[in-house]
Amino acid sequence: MTGRERVWKALNNEPGDRPPRGELLFTREFVRNAGCMNLWELVFQLDQDLVTLPLADTGPSAWATWKTRDLFPMGCLSGPLSHLMETLGWRGMALLVVKERDQAVRIMESYLDGWADRIIKACDMGCEGVVLADDIAGGRGLLVSPDFLKTCYFPLLSRFIKAPRFKDLPFIFHSDGNLREMVPQVRGAGFRGIHGLQPSVGIAPETFDAKGMGKFVFWGNFEFEGDGRLKDVVEVKKEVKTLLKRWKRFPGYIFGSSGGIYGALDYRTVKQAHACVGPYYSRGRRFNSSAQIHRSESYVRSL
Repeated sequence: MTGRERVWKALNNEPGDRPPRGELLFTREFVRNAGCMNLWELVFQLDQDLVTLPLADTGPSAWATWKTRDLFPMGCLSGPLSHLMETLGWRGMALLVVKERDQAVRIMESYLDGWADRIIKACDMGCEGVVLADDIAGGRGLLVSPDFLKTCYFPLLSRFIKAPRFKDLPFIFHSDGNLREMVPQVRGAGFRGIHGLQPSVGIAPETFDAKGMGKFVFWGNFEFEGDGRLKDVVEVKKEVKTLLKRWKRFPGYIFGSSGGIYGALDYRTVKQAHACVGPYYSRGRRFNSSAQIHRSESYVRSL
């Protein structure tokens, strides 16, 4: 079974040969520290089932290249609340949301509509899903009013992603923090799943009703960070195996970290975490010898 097939199985809540594995992002620093020439080589070595690329920086030729691989390519887009914060600053965004809701919605709506054609073009070239990333919560709970989210924010997102122009394109919602009370809103808005699920803020498989969620994907729920330090390989191996058992009731589970892979993380630890999800097949083993690396260099550089 290919990575693409595993991800589609998860999106449709159908059991595959194992849960898909993938990350929301790999920073350039981590790619360098892992000794890889580019993202493709890293994804290849870790035998990922999906790859997430920024819609703002990924052109047609890149999508066309990723389309030829046997994994699931996704585009990532900053959400409308992030756009408000980037445009107005935190204080300006908060004031607008509290005092001028209609104006806040108009700005967010204009922002999303400006991305519609670019999303469709990316999908024509090979993108198969979209992650909309908006950090609407922190460790202690929501960062904006629940009423605003329920009456303005999620209805806006629902109108956007349910538009006929996107047909059956799967959208995944990402947020850090404790947003448990908003998961029904995420699902009701038409998202096919949610990414993040920080365990350090109390989110766990037991938080959700496997049968009641229908065709809904849960992606993430693992943290490489411990109590004021990074976990070692032994801890990671043990915790990932336990986590996978706890998510076994959910066919729509995708393994990954809650927030992505950054430079401070050790490559061996990350590789061990993903190796626990299932055996490394030929894609991952092809870089095990220096001779094989040499033979693959020209191919990898072309990506």
